[in-house]
Amino acid sequence: QANSARGHELSSSGASCSMPAIVSEDLHRVTPCDGAALHRQVPPQRWCVTRADLRQLRALVRQHVASGKITPTERDRFDANDSVFGPNMYTVTEQLIKPTTRRAGSMSWALMLHPEGLECDLFVTHAWAEGIYEFIDKVLNSWPRGARHAYCCMLSNPQNFDIAALISSPKESPFAKALEASNFMLVVPNRHGSIYSRIWCAYEAFLAYSQNKMISTASLPVRRLWQNVLMAVMMTGLGFSL
Repeated sequence: QANSARGHELSSSGASCSMPAIVSEDLHRVTPCDGAALHRQVPPQRWCVTRADLRQLRALVRQHVASGKITPTERDRFDANDSVFGPNMYTVTEQLIKPTTRRAGSMSWALMLHPEGLECDLFVTHAWAEGIYEFIDKVLNSWPRGARHAYCCMLSNPQNFDIAALISSPKESPFAKALEASNFMLVVPNRHGSIYSRIWCAYEAFLAYSQNKMISTASLPVRRLWQNVLMAVMMTGLGFSL
């Protein structure tokens, strides 16, 4: 991927940003801007990422794990050689998202990549316990037809801000505003437990149902799907012939 990808520019009273597309070699080249001003100017329903952003993040995390820049913790003893689950959201946020966006001006990962914002079509709800590879693979595999941009709290909210203050009024929170603007909700389950053990996930489900959003559950791609289908058909045919 070319390092000289076109930057994004936004200028107004209070915010002036020029952001390169984020690839591993560019992380130290991000030009800082006023993240707080940027989030005041761009409404929460535009704090979104694209499918390409998620693919790029997956590759970036793998590079950082391989180089030892993202490491296991007491809370997350992930296998550095694993390419299926990966470090969980807490680890990726603390060791990649927060330091990178702090150097850029403390905006969210989404607005670091797209300072002008992207209109929300898809709201992703999850519990942070899942590995980043698992999360991204499920979201990409289950991305609803017609959706272009997704709100995902880890990437959409400015993680270096006071998150408690952002969500102090649930109905006025960035979550609620982004969900209201979206057409779809994608629920990302994990192997550790129900996402609805988190009150925010339950509240998001309530809002989505109340607002008649199209709700679907994300799943991993089925490996060798067509080979398995063909084998099942052949075995069924063989059974009828006996």
